[in-house]
Amino acid sequence: EATEDLVIYKARKAAIENLQEDLKMIESKLESPAGGTYGDTPVRGSGSPDDKIVGLIDRKGRIEDNLNDAKKFCNGIERGLAILDEEHRLILQRMYIDTPKSIRDAALRVGDLLHVDLSTVYRMRYDALYRFTVARYGYINK
Repeated sequence: EATEDLVIYKARKAAIENLQEDLKMIESKLESPAGGTYGDTPVRGSGSPDDKIVGLIDRKGRIEDNLNDAKKFCNGIERGLAILDEEHRLILQRMYIDTPKSIRDAALRVGDLLHVDLSTVYRMRYDALYRFTVARYGYINK
């Protein structure tokens, strides 16, 4: 679970910005006359102005829920990473968050950066994941 969450962290972080923009757009439409419609004459197949407003309100609610979920997810990841030292954060960043094509290649690059061999990088990764998992989820999968 921890590794999967680290891999999707960047996408969820980007979703926060996108959802905030979507929310502003919908709020703007709701503040405009008739929820973004112009005139009282509905266009064929477009529904009534009230239907459009109800649809916008529903969409706004779903976006707010998704935004809150994304914020909670990212805050949890960030709190989990915050307890790690710089080297352990670097390992998780390079091996999971930056989503490398090859974990082995990422481990070799981390080893070069930290001036340690590959087996030491893997031991440090295990330790980083252990500490992150405890901090983030409050338990350890065995």
